[in-house]
Amino acid sequence: AREATYNLHAVHALSVRFPKVPLKNLRKAFLKHGAFSAVLRELESYDGKELARGRLAHLPVPPCEVPRELVREIAMASKSDVVASELQRRRVDRKQMINKLKRIGGLNTCGCCFDDELTEDQTIYCNAPKGHTFCIACVKNTALTFFGNGLFAQNLYEGAGGGGASSSSSSSAAAARPSPAAKVALSTVLCPHTSGCQGCFSDAALRLALPARDFKRYTSRSAALHAVASGIQGLAPCPACDYMVEMSGMGEGVIRCLDPDCGKVSCRWCGEDDHRPLRCDEVEKDSEAKLRTFIEERMTEEAARRCPNPGCRKAYEKIEGCNKITCPCGTSSCYLCGTVIDSNRPYDHFRDGNLGGGTADKKSRCTVYGEPAWAKRCSAAVKRKAEAALEEYLEAHPELRGLEGERLARVRRNVGLEEASAAPPEKRRRQERAGGPGAASPAAAAAAARANPERRQRQAQPQQQQQPQPQQ
Repeated sequence: AREATYNLHAVHALSVRFPKVPLKNLRKAFLKHGAFSAVLRELESYDGKELARGRLAHLPVPPCEVPRELVREIAMASKSDVVASELQRRRVDRKQMINKLKRIGGLNTCGCCFDDELTEDQTIYCNAPKGHTFCIACVKNTALTFFGNGLFAQNLYEGAGGGGASSSSSSSAAAARPSPAAKVALSTVLCPHTSGCQGCFSDAALRLALPARDFKRYTSRSAALHAVASGIQGLAPCPACDYMVEMSGMGEGVIRCLDPDCGKVSCRWCGEDDHRPLRCDEVEKDSEAKLRTFIEERMTEEAARRCPNPGCRKAYEKIEGCNKITCPCGTSSCYLCGTVIDSNRPYDHFRDGNLGGGTADKKSRCTVYGEPAWAKRCSAAVKRKAEAALEEYLEAHPELRGLEGERLARVRRNVGLEEASAAPPEKRRRQERAGGPGAASPAAAAAAARANPERRQRQAQPQQQQQPQPQQ
């Protein structure tokens, strides 16, 4: 929507600036370049003959607000000549300075791309005693490649003991934490010189080379790694910004980020937004929500009734009234069978058309009011469409093939592909203990017994039956 607003106002501004250029040419030029400034340069290069045709009609002002980026672009367009001359002057000054520094040997050479015209303000040194020199672009590419493979890809949430939903003890958190030495090394960019230099780049050098956004990400992640390596217990990173929060104990499951730019409240164990009182395995993940939405849209598509006009196919739903449907495109149709009917005599199509003022057609199955059983959309067909949509989505997103059985079953229940269990969890457990409906299979019972030795021992002991007392 924002791009469309920009396009409307840009074409209107160009039409005001060039009133004799046909609108067809304006739109064609804008479609070619896609930016106000680029079209402006092309139109300014037109000669007088191309501008002499005139325009028959003026373009109306768009009813939406002018985007701020277009306002700035229009303002800079009036200063384009000044900017161009300033850039040309700077290029000439730089060339003169390069020539002077060459004569006195004051230029540096990048140890990576071997650019031999580096001035002092364009040079970054490693902190080794020799201080190898590099250009800003090479240091930037080296740092971003290194961080992308290590620091930015590091899962700090698991590294600090966030773990999964089953994390419940400090021992399990400590087992999941990587060694501090390996973590801190991820924030050190070594010198890329071919001599095998063991130096690295300081934070000041990285600030000069990296964009502001990447440098902020580097500093926050580096600080988080050093905090974990310091051995402070109970640290948990905010899953949104990597800010380390010191928790009171393993029983505290909510992270309240103290970073003023973030302030997110999230679950310590799964990283999702705070979902109390639900457990982590009861919360619908983002991937599950997308899968459910995709299936629901396909089911709605299958169950929806549409205009029979091939050029329209607009979906509609009848809330009340008769079964004669008139689409905004002008097509009249039967809501029950979807057949196009005569707009002048629409009720002649129905079996009881006299109710609508027409002639009854005794051979028709359709009625003016109500919905017979044969006309109701088959739920089995809708479910088949949903099953096909599920397989299609999982095939297009192989990363979701690893969804746990219960999570996938929950998605299926939410869209109506599976029936929810009528018995509550406590009742199911009682049924399993009693051997009734929903009881565990013999194989499952044997596995549970092997996992619980005390239970196995109790099952091995025969139950003592009470003997009736002899009557005196």
